[in-house]
Amino acid sequence: MNKYKLLFGISLLLAFLSFAYYEVRGNGYLERLSLNLIVLLLIAKIFSLLINAIFNIELLKIFGVYLKFKEALYLSSITFLGNLFLPGRSGGTFRLIYLNQVHKLKKNDLISQFSYFFIISIFINTFFLIICILTFYRKIDSSNSLFIIVSFILFGFSYFMLFFGFKENTKLNKYKFINNINETKNSWQRIISRKDAQVKLISLSLFNFLIFLIENMLILNILFNINDIFTILFFNSSSTLGSLIGVTPGSLGLKESFILFSSSFINLDLNQILSFSVVERGVSIIFSVFPLFAILNFIRKK
Repeated sequence: MNKYKLLFGISLLLAFLSFAYYEVRGNGYLERLSLNLIVLLLIAKIFSLLINAIFNIELLKIFGVYLKFKEALYLSSITFLGNLFLPGRSGGTFRLIYLNQVHKLKKNDLISQFSYFFIISIFINTFFLIICILTFYRKIDSSNSLFIIVSFILFGFSYFMLFFGFKENTKLNKYKFINNINETKNSWQRIISRKDAQVKLISLSLFNFLIFLIENMLILNILFNINDIFTILFFNSSSTLGSLIGVTPGSLGLKESFILFSSSFINLDLNQILSFSVVERGVSIIFSVFPLFAILNFIRKK
């Protein structure tokens, strides 16, 4: 890990939180925070990290890699910390490097696994987004039509990828690039053709979705007195989709922009979105101690 990138990522995250806190400190929202809320959010994040570890175990079984729980927790921990503090979803990159070096997984298998996480997240979150959009049909107008179109396109694409995919192609081509594409497609089919594994992976992803929903419900309810389930569901799905855009550390600014882009459905202003971000990202920084401990514990006993 490049220590300068890490230092830059941490500095950028802290600078963003400082700016956001300065902007929202006078609105009274953050005064509603309590120790009980922070503890509940930390517990939810622990469960989410553990579920991600189990997800790693089940996904890698398809490729003949049988992780012990501590190793799977190590993978989910480096993924979390890398994505939080470094740009470009570096946590996922660390995971791929480890699997390549330690378990000798091929590049095509790594690409298909990395893509699977994105596709299944897009599928689940756009599914619930569309349900909410249909519920909020009276709010549909030209200002949010692009968001609706993008949501339906992403849902259709992810549905096709998860349940249909591509035809396997084992014929060799004279072009290496074409062969690499075919091998990646075949690796993808290897995942989605295992129906038993698909059920487990989708179930685990739904469980994680529920945990994120509970986290957001607690913050939105306590800070802004929002308790409408469809508003919370819409916010949860749009914020999760925004977090997949990992150009900046922890999707700084991008996640908030994506929520703001869709906010005409749920009437959240920039001040509320920044207040939410201060709490959610602040708790994530506190929580980062737990995956850091899991990483150090795994390395020490390795």
